[in-house]
This record gives sequence, structure tokens and C-alpha cells, in this order.
Amino acid sequence: MEINIDSLSEALFWFSIKDTTWPEELEIYIENYPNGKFASLARARINRLRGLRPEQTTLKSLSI
Repeated sequence: MEINIDSLSEALFWFSIKDTTWPEELEIYIENYPNGKFASLARARINRLRGLRPEQTTLKSLSI
């Protein structure tokens, strides 16, 4: 059985921050994994934590 270290690292990173209340931690995940498996979820959580509704979001509002 082959283990993909990159996927494992990403999953471990995500699980360490998935319940955070700090948008900055989620932004760090996105910086490291901009196309990661959890990137869209991280962006949605950032918006929710900042009180933004989906129709209010743009790339500029995410500051990434």
C-alpha cells in the first residue's frame, strides 16, 4: 500500500484547523493548498467567520 505524503500532510493540516474560529488559520491552509481538497470549504468558513454571505464574496474580500 502506497501512502501519498502530500495528501496525508494536507489532511493532517486541515484536521488541525478545521474547527478554528480564526480566519487567518484557514487562509494559511489556502496559501499552502490553493487547490486542495478542502480549499472551497476553507473559503466558505472564512466568509462565515467574517459574516459574509456567498453573494458578497470576491477574491478581494478574501484577501488572498
